[in-house]
Amino acid sequence: MAKPDRAFYELLVETFGLVPQETLYIEDNLVNLQAAAEKGFVAHHFVSSVALGADLLRYGLIDMGAR
Repeated sequence: MAKPDRAFYELLVETFGLVPQETLYIEDNLVNLQAAAEKGFVAHHFVSSVALGADLLRYGLIDMGAR
């Protein structure tokens, strides 16, 4: 089993007890990202650490004031 096979994402959900709509999936490969989004994951296309940081801040997953 491998990405972008739908079974891969189902295995993630089952193994880790994930709720796709509450799980941020970070991926640089657009085909894999689309497959995760179709499964319901919140998808972030990784292109740079700066863009990822901005999304993590926007989603409330990091707090820049807590350094």
